[in-house]
Formats: sequence, structure tokens, C-alpha cells
Amino acid sequence: MLDVACPWLPRIEAVEERDGVTAVLEEYIQGDSLAFLLKGGPLPEEQALSIAVQLCRALETLHGLDVVHRDVKPENVILRGGDAVLIDFDVSRLHKAGSTTDTRVMGTTGYAAPEQYGFSQTDARADIYSLGVLLNEMLTGKHPATELAPGWIGPVVGKCVEVNVDRRYPSAKALRAALETGDPAPRKKRRRSLWIAAAAVVVALAVVLILRLSGGEDDGRHEPLAVSGDIADDRDIARMEFNYDLDGDGQEETYLFGIILDLPGRRPGGIDSRMLTDDLVEPVIAAPGVWRQDGSYEVAYEFAALLKDPRVELWCSERWGDKDPLLWASDPLDDIWEGAIAVDYTAETAGIWRYVGSATLDGQLLTGAASTSIERTNTLAF
Repeated sequence: MLDVACPWLPRIEAVEERDGVTAVLEEYIQGDSLAFLLKGGPLPEEQALSIAVQLCRALETLHGLDVVHRDVKPENVILRGGDAVLIDFDVSRLHKAGSTTDTRVMGTTGYAAPEQYGFSQTDARADIYSLGVLLNEMLTGKHPATELAPGWIGPVVGKCVEVNVDRRYPSAKALRAALETGDPAPRKKRRRSLWIAAAAVVVALAVVLILRLSGGEDDGRHEPLAVSGDIADDRDIARMEFNYDLDGDGQEETYLFGIILDLPGRRPGGIDSRMLTDDLVEPVIAAPGVWRQDGSYEVAYEFAALLKDPRVELWCSERWGDKDPLLWASDPLDDIWEGAIAVDYTAETAGIWRYVGSATLDGQLLTGAASTSIERTNTLAF
């Protein structure tokens, strides 16, 4: 069930099945449970965050195998020296694409996500919910519905325990990033909202660009990269189909590999069109990503941990302006998709700019592309 080496998960010694019953022999973890520790009252913030980050890493490993724990609670966390070990996989299950509910309704009241009560199938975000409850209990001794953790951690917990699963953190990795940076909302979300802001923000963005070019501001990003040049291959916008057995049921499903643009919609293989005035700067994030091929174009976040050597290059397909856009090495898109780039467009970069992405999956090369079309205008429309 779990043949991986992870310091925050017990080692599986043996698995045996007889008469339809599966027996799993796990490593014995010596230490006190988190439930025992919490009998002494709430924990210091630094200790609670350390435990939560370690549990995020345990869940990252589990979710990378498509396993949902479904019972994250103090009794199932053993403190072994400086390590927090997540134990007890009795109610764990594999996430199965296409299922609408779990086979059995299981979990612990107070920690179990709403969907575990039969409303829908559980996925990795059910564990995000439980970990949010657990983090809040470590800091306040209470369920978040009664008292929310103070300071910046409160909004983090609130996002974890959203009833709507789509409003929770999309992954344990994204939650860990919020806990490690002290930022409840990824910075990229704020960048994406800039292009629909009011005129005053547009002016502020122009000032940001001037400061950046003059070295007057350090925004924490890398040195600007060079645009790869004029693309020789003028192929159509590409999205590549491939087959993969993600849920481990022996049957391969069809997925799409392409470029995820940090925009509403996020359909693979699209063209992003922008009309820019001289004083407007528009940032775009592009990363390699995968969608489910079932007509819904749902982003398949599970592949983020499976793609090897993901990368995106920016090429010029057709040039109307007299400058290249500023190109930066980006933080992971959605705090999960690696190999992303950040591009700052202005009216002077008018043209069609092609993102060409690639990654390998179990030795198979995946490729895809998307474009941004920048046009210059004298009128700014809101």
C-alpha cells in the first residue's frame, strides 16, 4: 500500500490478503501521541507550525500515490523525537476519478470534511480540511467553528475548512507554502488580479516597472531572463493527449498536457489576447500542466508531483512592437506546478508570444504550447 521512504510516515513491513481481508503490518512508532501532548493545553505557535508542516509533507507523499488518509487527528500523530509521524491508514482509500461518493462513509466527527459524510467523493482536499482543524486545535484547543486561530494563521485555517472543496488549498504543498511563508494567499493570485484593477492601480504598476528597470525596487524575483528568440516552428496551438493509469485500477485514462496560463478559464491550448495602453503592465504566469480529458477541462493537480523536468520557454511568433517583454523565473504556479515563468507585457511588446512547454512522465516526453497576443491601443476599456 505504501512502499515509500518518508520520515513522517511509518514504514510498511508486510501486506497480506486472505479471504478478502487485507492485513498491513506497519513499523511501530515509539513516542507520545499529539492527543496526549494537547492534554497540557495549546502549543506554542512555532511548535504547532513545525508539526503542521511535517504533516503536510507526509500528505504530499500520500497524495502523490493518490492515497487519501481520511482520518487526520491528534490520536493519529505520533511525536518521535523531532518528527511528527502520521499513522493509522485503516480508513485510507485510493481516489478514483469518476466516482461521485466514497464506498463507505468513514472518518472522525469534527475532523472529517463534509464530503466524507456521503455528499461527494473525497480527494486530497479532505485531508487539507482535517489538517486545518488539527492546526487550529493545536493553537487554541478548540474547533475553528468555535474559535479561530489568531493572527495570520486564522485565514489559513479558514481556507482549509471551506465547505466548498474548490475554495480550499488545492494541495498539501500549497498549504505548506502558506505556513512556511506566513502568507495565507499565494502572491500569484494577487498578481493575476492586477490586470482587472482600476486605473489608479494601472498607474502604480507603471511606476513598479520603472523602479524595477532602474534597480530601485527588489521584488524578490530572479534577474530577468532573455526571450528565446523568434520561433521557427509556427505550428498551431498545441495540447498533447496521453494515456495514464492515475488511479491504479489497471485502466488508462486520457489526459491533456499543455500550458496553464494564470488566467480565468485555464483551458489548454488557448490564445490569451490583451489590449494595452502605453502605461499598462500586464503580468502573466505560464506553467506546464495537465487536464482531464472528459470535456470538463478540470486541472489534474495530481500530475504536478509526477512530471519530471517541467519547463516553459517564451518565443516570439510575430512581432509588432519594438521590445521584448520582461521574462522571469517564477515561483510554482498555484504553489504546485513547477517550471513556471512570469512575463511582464507592455504596449511596446506588441506581438504574438508563444509559450512552449515540456516535461517527462515515466520516460514519455510531453509537449504543449499556448500564446499571448499583445495589441497596442490608445483607449483602456474596463
